[in-house]
Amino acid sequence: MIQVFINNEEVVADKNISITEEMLSTSSTILNNVFPKAWEEDKDYVSRFYYPEDYSKCKILKDNNLIFCGVAKNTGNIELNPRKPHYCSLQILDFKTFLSEGETLDFVIANKTIREAIEMIVNAISDYGFVVGNINIYDADSVIGAYSTLEKTPYDVFQYLADISQSKWYTRVVD
Repeated sequence: MIQVFINNEEVVADKNISITEEMLSTSSTILNNVFPKAWEEDKDYVSRFYYPEDYSKCKILKDNNLIFCGVAKNTGNIELNPRKPHYCSLQILDFKTFLSEGETLDFVIANKTIREAIEMIVNAISDYGFVVGNINIYDADSVIGAYSTLEKTPYDVFQYLADISQSKWYTRVVD
């Protein structure tokens, strides 16, 4: 059985959910006709609206095993007709996609170690629940020169740091 949680509230969506992951495309899924599961108790779908905030955390479980985790970035297609149910459709993106399509940064990293630069970036996006994980870089304490993050996404900056340190980076859920 598939369960979907948005901001730790169980929601119901159309029966067909497909998670796409392609080489040149990012992991995402579309949830259609989404509404809180609590609405099924009284079946009152027309007097309430369900419209979660952008960047709300979303988890999809199958038989109590996490199969997808990300954020609701594009909320749209809400029905406003007073005689029809007021649920919406959502696009759910994985965390790397969120980091590449979310807010841009605007500060300069100057005379910092790679470790300090990573911590600066994570501090800038910590409002979304990101924390620094394990840093296993051969020379993480080497100092880098000045680097401007102006109009760059966190993904771009993480990718730059990975390139100069010849390492890989990834996100994972700690929950």
